[in-house]
Amino acid sequence: MKLNTLIQLAIGFILFAAPLGAKEGLKPLSAEETKRATQEIENAAKGLKSLSCTFTQEKRLKLMQKSLISKGTLLYQAPSFLRWEYKEPYSYTFEIKENIVTTIYKNKVTRIDAAKNSLFREIVKVMLESVTGECISGSGSFSSTLFTNVNGEITAHLIPTRRELKQVFRELYITFDKMEHLPLEVIMMEEGGDTTTITLKKN
Repeated sequence: MKLNTLIQLAIGFILFAAPLGAKEGLKPLSAEETKRATQEIENAAKGLKSLSCTFTQEKRLKLMQKSLISKGTLLYQAPSFLRWEYKEPYSYTFEIKENIVTTIYKNKVTRIDAAKNSLFREIVKVMLESVTGECISGSGSFSSTLFTNVNGEITAHLIPTRRELKQVFRELYITFDKMEHLPLEVIMMEEGGDTTTITLKKN
């Protein structure tokens, strides 16, 4: 499988996108509130050893009115193992272990060294940091602004700063659980206009 095809699969199956337009119902945090919330999320990320979730993904393509719904499981183990396994309506697995990306689709296994491709390397970094929440605190990949939503949860609005990420992402939102400060929802607007919403439910 060609590298470009793998990148398209990674973006198409994995990367998150937001509904069109700005996310509604958000109130910006003060400087002091931002500092406190960032520290809480950073502490949670540092303490996270493993995470097991189910997810539901709703993907809306720019040229289609119908949404595409898929479901599966997510497994994260610190510091650099992430496995997305789609189970409905198709079977597809995307796995990151250190810098090696493995895809499994229709019994075909493909592996690639992400360290050898700058775009893929950035995508892998964002995927791992999105799961832990590290992308809001000094990762260098995004500028961030923190808000509170109507449920009192913290939502981070992220704008990519790296050239490679700007090719893919327009903006990214991560909403965190109030108690454990772990991601509940990761949403993004893609540069191409396609949108997806993924919600996570901890097992």
